[in-house]
Amino acid sequence: MSQEILEKLGCLFHGVNLSVRMNFNKLDLRRAQVTILFIIARSSEPVSMKELAKKLNVTNGAITQLIDGLESKKLIERQVDAKDRRLIRIKLARSTQATFKKIKKSYAEKAEQIFAVFNDSELVQLDGLLGKLNRCNDSKICLDINNPKKQ
Repeated sequence: MSQEILEKLGCLFHGVNLSVRMNFNKLDLRRAQVTILFIIARSSEPVSMKELAKKLNVTNGAITQLIDGLESKKLIERQVDAKDRRLIRIKLARSTQATFKKIKKSYAEKAEQIFAVFNDSELVQLDGLLGKLNRCNDSKICLDINNPKKQ
């Protein structure tokens, strides 16, 4: 039963993500680069390269290569940290910010379509169940996606 639920969730997310990825296909980006853009877009402040490497579970060298590619396409900008000049922070370029506004709107519209089948109490229940799944990240029962060999 659990596997069936995961497969259904996977199909659902794949459909939503497919429509978002279409916005990036013409830019010839790697999946990790798109992920970096989303991490930065969700952050209220520019994100350090170290934070990005940790979130993607990659080396500092790998994150540098990914960021170099994004910078060469003028999608992001590097910024020296005001408090610690050794620290480089990454922010979206203005043009990329505009793209993400469109993507966010598209995501919201897609979410409205998907969740329109639920009434308000069902949405509250679904939110609670998904929250419970997200909280299990601290549990030893949950699969560590970054390192499945730990189990």
